[in-house]
Amino acid sequence: EGWWVGGALNGKGKERGPDGALQFEGMYLDGQRDGAGVLYFQGGGQLAGTWRQGQLEGRCIYRYPGDATRLTCRFGGSLVGEWRNNEMHRAHYVEMSDSDVKFPRCDPRGACFHSDPSTTARIASQPTHRDPYESRRVEVKQSQMPQAGEGLFAKVALKAGEVAAFYNGVRLDHKTVDERDWKMNDNTLSLDDEIVIDVPEQFIPTSKYCASLGHKANHTNFPNAEYALCYHPRFGEIKCVRMVKDVESNVEITVNYGYDGEHGFPTWWRH
Repeated sequence: EGWWVGGALNGKGKERGPDGALQFEGMYLDGQRDGAGVLYFQGGGQLAGTWRQGQLEGRCIYRYPGDATRLTCRFGGSLVGEWRNNEMHRAHYVEMSDSDVKFPRCDPRGACFHSDPSTTARIASQPTHRDPYESRRVEVKQSQMPQAGEGLFAKVALKAGEVAAFYNGVRLDHKTVDERDWKMNDNTLSLDDEIVIDVPEQFIPTSKYCASLGHKANHTNFPNAEYALCYHPRFGEIKCVRMVKDVESNVEITVNYGYDGEHGFPTWWRH
């Protein structure tokens, strides 16, 4: 959508996905993003900044997804910093409200974050560097379910539609996951038709990995949350844990793992 000159989009315009959802809104030059604009991600979240010949460069602000029914985060948390070649180069977390200026000052003494998507061999370069949005919402404690070990709990009251946690992990193909022993698949989650996210056994203790905590949510047939696709400027395309019911603080967050039995079931599921 926009003003076309010589067969190319110029000036202010919009991009929409196949479902009609708004994906980008901003300035164009000769058919490329060029100037101020905002990216809107599936699952929520916004990235505002300046594009130059199709590349996102310079000062940007990423607004966390928060409540799916709103475009702004309930707690106003954002990552503000520098982007290079469409990736987060250096950013800090800031608290901000809708009335704050577009690019608030960030405290350089705070934790610094950068683009750090996982690979088949590396889960994160800073595995114990907690996500500031997530750390304000959830914590890990002993589960209230028998023999479940640790669980994920709300630190504050959470609303239905709100993102509570993120699910990052190493990226494996489905064939690798399906052919190995089920004992190795306790923390696997399908991302799409090609990729499975996995938190390997050595990273189960939070002392070894706590950059994201979505894998700590336990299974129930009557969950108060669900998995959803999500973009995170640090982890890339991952999944998140989004609430489907309102919960108060100290309530355990649960999801339905949705095993279909095509490749068997884990031992605990059968019991």
